[in-house]
Amino acid sequence: MAERWFELGTAALHAAMRTPHDLTAAVGHVQALIDECEPDGLVRAILAWSDTLIDRSGMFADGSLIQLMWLPEGADAAVFADDVEPLTRWSGRLLVARALDDQATWEALMDSVPDDPRVRGDHVLALLRIVALNLLQIQLGTHPGVRT
Repeated sequence: MAERWFELGTAALHAAMRTPHDLTAAVGHVQALIDECEPDGLVRAILAWSDTLIDRSGMFADGSLIQLMWLPEGADAAVFADDVEPLTRWSGRLLVARALDDQATWEALMDSVPDDPRVRGDHVLALLRIVALNLLQIQLGTHPGVRT
C-alpha cells in the first residue's frame, strides 16, 4: 500500500493537471498533505512533482542553465524572474535548485516559506500549477520550456 503522502501528492497532481487554471480540485489534496503529512510528506510530494517534471521535460539535463525565464501563456517573448509574481519566481527557483542538485539553495527556498499553513499552501499550489501546466504541454508535444 502506498504511503499517504504519495496518495495525496498523486491525487493533487492529477487534479491540477485536469484544471491547471483552477486548482480548486487540488486544494483539498494539498491541504490534506499539509495537515496529515507535515513536514516530511509534503516535502516528499514536492520533490516527486519536481523530479517528475525535470525527468519528463529533460530540463537542465546537462546542467547548463544560463538564466531562469518564463514564457507566459499567450506571450510571444519570455520574461525573467523579476517580471513574474513572487510565488511563480519561488517555484521556478525551487525547480532549478532541484534540477541542479543545489541542496543549499533548495533548503533556503523551502526555509523562506513562512510557518503559516495558508502561505505554505499558496507556495505549494504555485509550484503544483507550474508542474501541471508543463506536464500537460509535454503530453501534448507543445512544451517550449517552463510555462507559467
